[in-house]
Amino acid sequence: MSIFFDSSTLISLATTCNLHWLKQLKKDYGGDFFITPAVKSETIERGLNSLRFRYEALRLKLLLDSGVLKLYGENVTEDVNELTYLINNTYFALDKPLKIVQLGEMTALAGALKENADALAVDERTTRLVVENPSALQELFTKKLHTKISVNKDNLQKWENLVSEKFEIFRSTEFALVAWKKNLLIDDSKDSLIGILWALKFAGCAISENEINTYSNMNF
Repeated sequence: MSIFFDSSTLISLATTCNLHWLKQLKKDYGGDFFITPAVKSETIERGLNSLRFRYEALRLKLLLDSGVLKLYGENVTEDVNELTYLINNTYFALDKPLKIVQLGEMTALAGALKENADALAVDERTTRLVVENPSALQELFTKKLHTKISVNKDNLQKWENLVSEKFEIFRSTEFALVAWKKNLLIDDSKDSLIGILWALKFAGCAISENEINTYSNMNF
């Protein structure tokens, strides 16, 4: 059992001071919380060289040193190259391919696929759609770039065959919901839940206001 973390989810949890949830959530889950060397580089190593993000990086390093997070050691270079080539040569604007993924998220995705992971934790909207609904990216990019987007359907089909329905996508907001249910927030009120969901949204998590409202109206 395992969950792979992209940098985006870790950063959202770090900047909202909620990394401490992971210790209890990992204990309850009973599996591994993996990060890849590329994710470690993006979050810990880069953060340690930054005055702004050094404290967050130190807290992430503590989770890694204590075993809450585990460094994934398998070589996924070939898998990453294949995945990156496919998705970066699927969508085209003005006949030029759109480069839409970064190394850290691709290594996390490749690791999750290789280990048959239960979930990939990612807060970034494009990466989430790449896994859950890659066909929707054409419309997203059309609106964002204000130009016609063409799609290489062969590459899209190959991508979907490799990635589709292989695991769940978790955001920091899903971890927040579980943490709230386990009384890891300041209290068990709906105000606490809605407050942290908004905090995570402002920290960069791709969750809509409608989704937050849906959570607030649910009976748990």
